[in-house]
Amino acid sequence: MASVPSEKFREIYNFAFAWAKEKGQKSLALETAIGMWQLLFAEWHWSLVDHWCQFLQLKHNKAISRDTWSQLLEFAKTIDLQLSNYDEEGAWPYLIDEFVEYLTENGIVQRPRN
Repeated sequence: MASVPSEKFREIYNFAFAWAKEKGQKSLALETAIGMWQLLFAEWHWSLVDHWCQFLQLKHNKAISRDTWSQLLEFAKTIDLQLSNYDEEGAWPYLIDEFVEYLTENGIVQRPRN
């Protein structure tokens, strides 16, 4: 888990979704979202951002909803890098659940067994 992002970072992060999406669209184009995440998480370092972007390109390849956008920051803020406090029964968007599965299946993260 990285340090907690400042309130200003959270405001900029949430603003970035609306600013970057095409006018009249509800979702953010995947390549745009990936570029924004790489830019934003360079400011507030989250070490899984490159894995997240790679996962999206390999498995998702669709536009990113506002819910996924906002929940990713919450995930990055609250879940430690070993995913030991990740709850499969939690209310994460399916894409984040699939990302956790991707991390463990590919040996990127070794989750502790309960």
